Amino acid sequence: MRWLLLIAACVVLAVVGATGCSRAPAGPAADPTKDPKHPCTWFTSEELSKRLGTPMGEGKAAGPLGTGSQWTGIDENTVYVQISVVRDVSFWAVPEGPNVELLAGVGKAAYLQPSADGWKAAGKLDAAFVHVFVGGKPATRVVAERLLVDTLSRVR
Repeated sequence: MRWLLLIAACVVLAVVGATGCSRAPAGPAADPTKDPKHPCTWFTSEELSKRLGTPMGEGKAAGPLGTGSQWTGIDENTVYVQISVVRDVSFWAVPEGPNVELLAGVGKAAYLQPSADGWKAAGKLDAAFVHVFVGGKPATRVVAERLLVDTLSRVR
């Protein structure tokens, strides 16, 4: 529910900002995937290819307002990695359920959770939290946890 409210608020702000009084038209948006704070800059397709054992394409902006990144398998597009970063920890929550595994010693808090086609891992730092999803045949608990730990270490 919090995610829906966050997304709705962002859309409203974007619409209001785009139609505000006497504003000059904005120029073309900068490519978020070139910003060192964007997850697309934290991993190369070659690095993810080695981790998953299959060739991966380049990272592309994904998620709400392009705040995340997605890499998709070249040979098999059912293999993918998604990483999103939220820079407001007030939206952080560990889901409840029998399949949620807390990860001790990872960030301020972290967990793993299997899904129908992969593994989700999420962790919180002081000023941000990260969601990692690994989907497809190479998705394992170990791959998702390792990618979360590496991602948390690269948050800028």
